[in-house]
Amino acid sequence: MEYQTTVKSVIEAVKNELSGVNKWQTAGANVREFYGSETALQEVKAQFTADAILPALDKRHAAALGVDLPRKGSKDYNALDQSGVTRWEAATQAKKDARATAATMFNRIVGYAFPKEKVAGETKTLKTRLVKTLSDAIGNIEKAESPDFDAVQALVHLRAAVAVIAK
Repeated sequence: MEYQTTVKSVIEAVKNELSGVNKWQTAGANVREFYGSETALQEVKAQFTADAILPALDKRHAAALGVDLPRKGSKDYNALDQSGVTRWEAATQAKKDARATAATMFNRIVGYAFPKEKVAGETKTLKTRLVKTLSDAIGNIEKAESPDFDAVQALVHLRAAVAVIAK
């Protein structure tokens, strides 16, 4: 690897990052102008995501969202053999990834369109930041459909950590 090649790749990455930020800012301004408020955008989140975000995502995400899967524990699911269950799990994970990517993009555009104002004098202590982070993790685990780890044990430990920190 030559130094010039390395420098050139970094310059290109920085240019693309700045260009990307400008595009996000422009899109955010357009969304703010059209919807007027974050509440109005949130009310049409599903349609906005389908129209503005999903077409721009990687084709594998669109393909994953298009796959129709039987519900876990249903008659169709129970009829699957081991390879079918493995494919079902892979397809379910791909759907989760696609939804998470779409949600991230939606939240990013909301952040650019309706940035949160920083309140002067508002400082979050380590304690409050940790409690919030752990509480968010607890919520995510509780919402997970089929985590690939012992969710009950994780929840026990996270809640214990919150109790220790909150004292």
